[in-house]
Amino acid sequence: MRDFNNYQKKEESKQLPVFNTKYGLVQASVWQQETENGSFLSISFNRSYKDKNDEWKQTQSLRVNDIKDLQSALEECYIYARQKKE
Repeated sequence: MRDFNNYQKKEESKQLPVFNTKYGLVQASVWQQETENGSFLSISFNRSYKDKNDEWKQTQSLRVNDIKDLQSALEECYIYARQKKE
């Protein structure tokens, strides 16, 4: 039998990004990282696509046509991070 109470606690403890942006099929997220030496921001990205069963999936592999969207998303993340630092 599944312990749904434990599942809910895990879901509640999941870290969420502090900022998200999306261009086309490319999404970028800014994360607040806490360490014993202080905190810092990191950025992750992914591209959405549909598989052969028509289900949405995510990958970090890009097509050449995705590069401009990634560039725009990363620029927006960079602006967010610089403003947060000030």
